[in-house]
Amino acid sequence: MDSTPLGNEGGGTHADDASFILPTPEQIAERDRAAQALEKERRDKADQDLQIDLQKRQTDAQTIQAKSNLAIARLTFAIVLVGAVGLIVSAMQFQAANRSAEAASKAAKAAEDAVQVGRGQLLESLQAADSSDAQSREAVAASERQSKKALDASISASRNDQRAWIGIQSLGMKPLEANKPVATDVAITNTGRTPGFVISVCSTVQVVPNEIKDIDKFAVGDQRPPCPKQSLSTAAVFPGEAGVTPAYTETSIPQEWVNAIMSTPPRMFIYLFGEIIYTDVFKRRHETEFCAEYSPKENRFTNCAQHHRAN
Repeated sequence: MDSTPLGNEGGGTHADDASFILPTPEQIAERDRAAQALEKERRDKADQDLQIDLQKRQTDAQTIQAKSNLAIARLTFAIVLVGAVGLIVSAMQFQAANRSAEAASKAAKAAEDAVQVGRGQLLESLQAADSSDAQSREAVAASERQSKKALDASISASRNDQRAWIGIQSLGMKPLEANKPVATDVAITNTGRTPGFVISVCSTVQVVPNEIKDIDKFAVGDQRPPCPKQSLSTAAVFPGEAGVTPAYTETSIPQEWVNAIMSTPPRMFIYLFGEIIYTDVFKRRHETEFCAEYSPKENRFTNCAQHHRAN
């Protein structure tokens, strides 16, 4: 490109500068080509630089990718390694835990067996203690019972020795008369050492056509008349004291009955039944039963074969 100055230093105009020359078309074309060549060079260089930069970037990217892949591979290996180590450790821990669990189970089983044995021994000891205690209690109770029995026997013997004994002293028959009841006198007495307290005296006279075979059954049966109230009821009878209470038939007897009773052998029979209920000074209840059959030949009463008890 031409670098010829367009003016001079004196500052004169182009009209005044006789040396000013206009470029020729060739020069202008040359300058255009030079500018185009320069622009092309600049573009080529820019393209080259861009290609270099792209290659560098690709290289860098590849390097980074390679490093990243390596890092990922290392990380993956590390993870796998750690996982493998973890699995190994877990397996070892699991085995150790299993061994510990087995040991704990064995220890628990041994402890349970020991507890069962201890419980059995304790139960045996308790049973032995209970048995011993029960035997001791039974021995004490037996001793107490024996002592109480002996004491009760002694007390009972002493009370029996000192108690009242109320029974029959005598039975008297009044003369038989026609059209009158059969009348008897029942004398009771206390042969004991302390007073007796009569609750009731039941005396009944029975005239029957035949001898009574089962006295006990007749004494409590319906054929026997009810007991009348007696004057000695609720009376106190002291030792050695006697009292008399009468006993009658419920109805009068005809002369035929008198003859039948007095005949030999008798054709009718007179029985006297009775019970005396009383208490002693120790408030114990007692009963005396009696039965007698009238003997016309001897004019007295004789004891029956039954209904003779006293407690």
